[in-house]
Amino acid sequence: MENRRQTRQKAIIRGVLKELYGCHPTAEKVFELARTKDSTISMSTVYRNLSEMAEAGIIDKLHGIGRKAFYDQNTMPHSHFICEKCGNIYDIPYEMAKEFSAKAAESLKCRITSFEFTAKGLCADCDIANNNK
Repeated sequence: MENRRQTRQKAIIRGVLKELYGCHPTAEKVFELARTKDSTISMSTVYRNLSEMAEAGIIDKLHGIGRKAFYDQNTMPHSHFICEKCGNIYDIPYEMAKEFSAKAAESLKCRITSFEFTAKGLCADCDIANNNK
């Protein structure tokens, strides 16, 4: 079921993703911004196009807190931090995660050939708000 044709709506969705680079948007956020450019675009069109792009390796689909999916336009190796309070997702540079992986391999006396690392906790803003209570 390869649908590689470039429709106007697909171009709009790609444009929205470009605008949101580094933000890890949900399909709902992409839809909200796409609707400002084309009021006829549907949620199912957004879901279908995001799914096709993820399957093609153009974007990555991430799973945040709960069952909510987020999309990452940065397909270069890196890891993520997810705030358990606000749900925001932040990139962890590859070199930092690689260093952790190397320490884990040394500790476990094994050879790690690939890794996916996701840290969870409170982002700086939520941690400050939490400490001010």
